[in-house]
Amino acid sequence: RAQKLGERKEAWKPQKQSHPEMVDAPPKFFTGQQLHVCFLAIALPLAMLCSPSYDELWHGVPLRAFFWLAILVPVLHQTYVWLCWRLQLLHGSISRLIGFRGYAAGFFVLIILRLACTILLSVADHDSITIPWKVRAALASPLLLLWTYTLYSVLRYFGLLRAAGLDHFDPEYRNKPLVREGIFKWSSNAMYCFGAPVFWSFGILAASRLALVAACFQSAYVWVHYFGTEKPDMNYIYRHLVSGKAA
Repeated sequence: RAQKLGERKEAWKPQKQSHPEMVDAPPKFFTGQQLHVCFLAIALPLAMLCSPSYDELWHGVPLRAFFWLAILVPVLHQTYVWLCWRLQLLHGSISRLIGFRGYAAGFFVLIILRLACTILLSVADHDSITIPWKVRAALASPLLLLWTYTLYSVLRYFGLLRAAGLDHFDPEYRNKPLVREGIFKWSSNAMYCFGAPVFWSFGILAASRLALVAACFQSAYVWVHYFGTEKPDMNYIYRHLVSGKAA
């Protein structure tokens, strides 16, 4: 009887559970990309409804061109990151083909183009809506200040290369703790929460209807990248931080 009671206790003994989101295998190539496709299937037709006509020009260039650059460059950027990250995690392909430096060069060129296209659209479409200057300053200043502190925190505590995805390439980064300093004290997703909204500031300062539409697209689209691409990757890369497999 004592033996049976012992067996029952063992059967009811709670088992050590791993974090439900942590996985021991990298995400599959298309994991999370249904969200990416569904978002674009809805957002791009909506963007077409907001697109200016061909006869609207800025210095002889159709305003429509600036608008679509501000929409499509982010699509190119986030597709590039998804392809490179997944190919690297699954097969190490990017290290063999162009190396991390080659990938990082493409990453930073695209993110600079992303900012530049939004700023250019803001200038080209300036004062297309009426917003008093005091209101513009009041709305844009907090966004710019948060972006500045986010950039400082990335440079000071996180590192630009890690922000670009170095942890996908260098296994040593996977043993480093998550950053909890600077703006990262407020949120582990500080670059998404406090950095990405800077796109709104350009449209606000320029009082540009089209730039605000592009900012709305980009603000939603970065979260598509987070949930569809980055979060599944991070659940695998940093699984030891929750499971306790490494210090």
